[in-house]
Amino acid sequence: MFYKQKRYGKNGKIFYILKFRTMIINAEQYLELHPEVKAAYHAIGNKLENDPRVTKIGSFIRQHSIDELPQCIIR
Repeated sequence: MFYKQKRYGKNGKIFYILKFRTMIINAEQYLELHPEVKAAYHAIGNKLENDPRVTKIGSFIRQHSIDELPQCIIR
């Protein structure tokens, strides 16, 4: 349900963000198993308009920009 991701902040300080999971588990491995999707992903600048790794609920979460809401609640 949640996704924890490492980010680099000011002066290279590492911090973690918490987001709602919008993609299938092992989304990066999906790209390795589907070279045509991986090629399109990299050709467009690491973003796909209709990314097959995004779940139906994930699509709703992204459309309404609530994927980062957990950060606001927890902090």
